[in-house]
Amino acid sequence: MADLSKGENIYLFKNWNEGFVGNGSFGDVYQCFDENNHRYAIKLYKLQGSNREIDSVKKEIDEEVKLLQMMKTSGNVINVYGCVKYAYYIGIITEYMPQGDLDYFMQQKEHFIPLSIRLQILYDTATGLDHLHRYSFDKKITHNDLKPGNILIDDNFHAKICDLGGANIAGYAPYSLNIQERSHSTVHTTRYAAPEFLDEDHRRIRMDSQHTLRLTRRMDIYSFGMMIYFVLTTNHPFSKFHDKAELKEFIIKGIKPDLEVCDIFERVQAGEDNRGLIETLVELAKHCWKQDKDERPESARWLRKKLKELFSSSGNVEMDVKKLQDKFPTKQHSTGEKVSLDVFLNPYIGISKQYSSASQRIHEDENEKANVP
Repeated sequence: MADLSKGENIYLFKNWNEGFVGNGSFGDVYQCFDENNHRYAIKLYKLQGSNREIDSVKKEIDEEVKLLQMMKTSGNVINVYGCVKYAYYIGIITEYMPQGDLDYFMQQKEHFIPLSIRLQILYDTATGLDHLHRYSFDKKITHNDLKPGNILIDDNFHAKICDLGGANIAGYAPYSLNIQERSHSTVHTTRYAAPEFLDEDHRRIRMDSQHTLRLTRRMDIYSFGMMIYFVLTTNHPFSKFHDKAELKEFIIKGIKPDLEVCDIFERVQAGEDNRGLIETLVELAKHCWKQDKDERPESARWLRKKLKELFSSSGNVEMDVKKLQDKFPTKQHSTGEKVSLDVFLNPYIGISKQYSSASQRIHEDENEKANVP
C-alpha cells in the first residue's frame, strides 16, 4: 500500500463536490486516492485556537491514530491508514466504504432491506464494539458516540464502526480537545446518549479529582440499544423532539421510544416464522437501554454472542445480499480531474497566509511568474 503520510501522495477531485462524502462530527469527509488510484476516505478537521493549542491537538490526534493503527484488525472497526497535518487542518485517512453510513443506507433503501441484512449490521457493530472495549488490559476504549452516522457499510452490507474522534482511552473524557465543532452536532449525540451522561447532577458526582468524567462501556451499550431501535424502525429515537433541552429532560427522566413487535413486521419484510426472532431483538434493545446502567448487559461480547445466535437463524443472508446488490449496484469511480491534497487545501490555507510545503512552492512559483517582465 502507498505511503499516505504525506500530502503530496494524496489526491482529491479538483471539484470538491464530486468527491464529497459527508459531514462528520468535526469535519468534512471526501474521497481521496493514492498514486495508484486506490480509493480511500479523508476526514479534514478545521483547527482553531492559539498555535500552542493547535499543536497540542495535532499531537493528541496523531497519537490516537497511531494507537488505532496498532490495534489488531477486527474487521468491524474502520481501518486507519494515516494522519496528515497542515497549518489549520488535520486529515485522517481511512478505508472507503461505498454504501456510506448506516443513516444514509437505511433511509435510501429502507423498504428493500431484509431482516437478515439488518441483523448482519447489528452483529457487525456489536463485534466492532466488543473489539474496542477489549482492546487490551491496560487500554480500555469507549466509543462515546455510537449512532447510525458513525457506522459505515461496505458493498457486501457489512458494517464497521468509524469516527473515533470522540473515543477515549482508559475511559476518561479529554480535558481540552479544541477542535472546531459544527453547530448541528455534538461529541455525544443526545438522541443516542445514556441518561447518566446527560444528567449534569449525576456527572458532577462522577467527576474525578482532575474534573474529568469517568466514561463507561455501559454508556456505549445504551447507545447500542438505540441503534437496534433505528435498524428495526428506520427512525431515530425521539424523532418528534426537536428541542435539545426538552429531549435531555425526557431521557434523564427515563422516557424510552415505543418499540413493539407488531409495528416491525411490515417494515422488515418478516414472516410469521420470524416473530420469535423479532421479539428477542425488541427485548434486547430494551435490555440495553435500561435506565439503571447496572441492569444493562455488562459487555459488548455478550451482545455479540446473542446477536450471532439470532443472525444464524435469520435466513439465507448470501442470497439476500446478492438481491440487494443487484438492485443497488455500486457506483463506478468518477473520472474527474484530481489534484494533490496540498493544492486542494491551498484556497483555505491561503486565507490565513499559512501554506503547507507543497502549497508554499506553488504560491512562490505563481508570484515569480507574475513578476516576470
